[in-house]
Amino acid sequence: MRENSIFIITQPDMMLSTTGPSITVISTNKSFIDEIEAIHGSMFKNVPVIIYHPDGHVTEENLPWTISVMRFSDSVFVDLATANDVALVASVLSDKEVIYINTDKQRNDLAGLFNIIPDNYQVFDTLQDYMEYMYIINMR
Repeated sequence: MRENSIFIITQPDMMLSTTGPSITVISTNKSFIDEIEAIHGSMFKNVPVIIYHPDGHVTEENLPWTISVMRFSDSVFVDLATANDVALVASVLSDKEVIYINTDKQRNDLAGLFNIIPDNYQVFDTLQDYMEYMYIINMR
């Protein structure tokens, strides 16, 4: 049973928390966002989780908000299958941990580029692959 609260925040709102993770999700796929929510809800059972997403594509109108919430976030998840060019550039500018999910290997060209950039960028084929990676890292 989950004891925490998960807050889904969209533009123009913002929410800051002193405990628990803040995550930005760049995707237009509701299932992807729901899966991020489920993963973090199970990982962080006793602290609030804040999930920011632009509720559609990143555009000129919501770009300042998106960049701002990425700065507040602990990590940024980008769904390569639905992210537009503006979202991709914004994610590259982020100084946070950025996790790219290349669902169904639809964007192998971009995945290959992000894989050669050191440090802040990680590419996984699925969110399940990301979870398995996190499990292995935390077991060390």
